[in-house]
Amino acid sequence: MAGQLRRSPWKALPMLRAVRPWSVADLQVPASDRFSIAVLLRGPVQLGSKKERGWASSAFLPGDVGMTAPGNELRLRWNLLGPDAMETVHIDITPDAFRDFVDEEAVSGAPHLDQLDALARPDPFLTMMATSLVRARHNGLGELFAQSARNVIIAHLFGLEPSGTLDGYRMVPRRVTMVTNYMRERLAEPLSLDDLARQASMSRYHFLRVFRQSTGKTPHQFLTELRINAARQALEHGDDTIACVGRRCGFANPSHFSAAFRKFCGCSPVEYRKMVRSA
Repeated sequence: MAGQLRRSPWKALPMLRAVRPWSVADLQVPASDRFSIAVLLRGPVQLGSKKERGWASSAFLPGDVGMTAPGNELRLRWNLLGPDAMETVHIDITPDAFRDFVDEEAVSGAPHLDQLDALARPDPFLTMMATSLVRARHNGLGELFAQSARNVIIAHLFGLEPSGTLDGYRMVPRRVTMVTNYMRERLAEPLSLDDLARQASMSRYHFLRVFRQSTGKTPHQFLTELRINAARQALEHGDDTIACVGRRCGFANPSHFSAAFRKFCGCSPVEYRKMVRSA
């Protein structure tokens, strides 16, 4: 049985899903220029890490995470503790992304990335995020989702869990209208979180929080619904091909368009067009 490695196409949040059905006696992992997070989703293992004074060992169970700061080399070994293969999700975040977050949010007392280093510790939130990222990649979600997820992960690592308050910011109706109109006018464009936050004159992290409080949806959810509604109008009243409709409404390719449309409408774009025109 061969292992599987599946990488995401996201620039903002590089991610790798790995399935490894074997034990490893000694693996040298070179130092990276990024902060690396490994989340175990399946297959408990006994994990060892080579230190100056020998091997440090720990059980690595589903729901546990390991984190490695930039510049730190790793020497690992693992032994499968059951019949299941080891399934991990690896997430990389650049130091610049951490610095930008600290500057934008005026975070004081943020830990140094070396302080976050860990061989294995439970983290239900990061496990949930890893599962969501795998699903989002499968569904073809783009950079806006990845940027939003990256900021939420950084906030979590810094201990800044969303509190439900606006922390002095208020998304007034005029700002909501400005942002949503901006989305409507640019449905076909690959909008980024920076683009939308700039329209609201807010940092990315606070924009995410206040937009959701104001609309009940994340920017990605709201934008996807706008695109689906525009696609429905085009399918009902126009004669463009399905691929053309999807492209004009901002979907990267026909498969992504079909998957998103089915999720929201319960049928494919082709089935929807037949249904509304036969009514």
